[in-house]
Amino acid sequence: MNLLKNLFNNKKSQVKEIVRRINPRVFGFRRYDIIKVFSLPKGMWNDNYIVEINRKPFVIKIYTKKSKSHDYLFSNSPQKEYFTLETIKDLSVSPRPVYFEDSRFKFPILIYEYAYGKTTNLSEEDLFRITENIAKFQTIPIHKLHFLEETSDNPAVMIKEIEEEFRKLKALPKINPYKTLLLENLIRKAAAYATNESFPLALSHTDIIPSNIISDGRSIKIIDWQSPTIRDPAYDVWALISEVHHKWDLPYTINEQKKNLVLRRYVELTGDKNVVQRIAQKEVFWLLKAAMYTALRDYEFKSRKSKKSHSKKRNYSRYETTLMKILDILNKKLP
Repeated sequence: MNLLKNLFNNKKSQVKEIVRRINPRVFGFRRYDIIKVFSLPKGMWNDNYIVEINRKPFVIKIYTKKSKSHDYLFSNSPQKEYFTLETIKDLSVSPRPVYFEDSRFKFPILIYEYAYGKTTNLSEEDLFRITENIAKFQTIPIHKLHFLEETSDNPAVMIKEIEEEFRKLKALPKINPYKTLLLENLIRKAAAYATNESFPLALSHTDIIPSNIISDGRSIKIIDWQSPTIRDPAYDVWALISEVHHKWDLPYTINEQKKNLVLRRYVELTGDKNVVQRIAQKEVFWLLKAAMYTALRDYEFKSRKSKKSHSKKRNYSRYETTLMKILDILNKKLP
């Protein structure tokens, strides 16, 4: 216990030292009077802390790990997160960035203003505000997002990516044959619907889950922009109303009435009258991509390729639960 305490105290001291090496004017102060460090939940690729400077809180993210080549659904780019936050900082949809450095310290460092509140409970009021925030950041012109790549949401392209990921998964030793057979059958059925489709493009957060949405009862802040991309704007709208995304963090989902309220509000704000149709066309492919991702994570956990301490912090057991939920939904959508 004392060893763990000393280790944590050493990390807090390191965070304080990082802050002291930054000009205090960056944070709006002439000098440092008090610096306190508090831990936040550890991310998959980064360590997170609240740093209270002269009684004003900030969040510091230290990107200690790089995403792996198989993390095709999400990425971990400190540069993209910072540039995205800089691009949308005047929209009041996310915390304002304060400082970024990717060469001065051992790991890239991002500091942004602390977002007061707690994880959204998906109340009707929160859903309306989240929808408004999504509509706002999607107004950013594509030419201002030159630092981002495009993610194709064309079903004909997605099915090829899914089939390639499945081949990799199937080749792994001791892979669960029951889940593999289920996925193979679902992919085969989905392929029949994989037509070429045109669609608009916009900035996408990519990971719209409750724990990435902070509500103070009056406003919403969307955090964790480490996987931004350019894609069909329908994706983030779908993620907001998706049971799979809700149950990653919460024991419940929203009813059909709330889903329809979100969709109507989004159409009112954006004029995108085809969003519902595009969601219906692409949902099975988005679900299959999520299934491949969670299946691989579940395999890593059970094959002990993931460190025990890390798996406890990230609660890897959620991957199996989420995978089974996705397979259940897909079985109903692809009978």
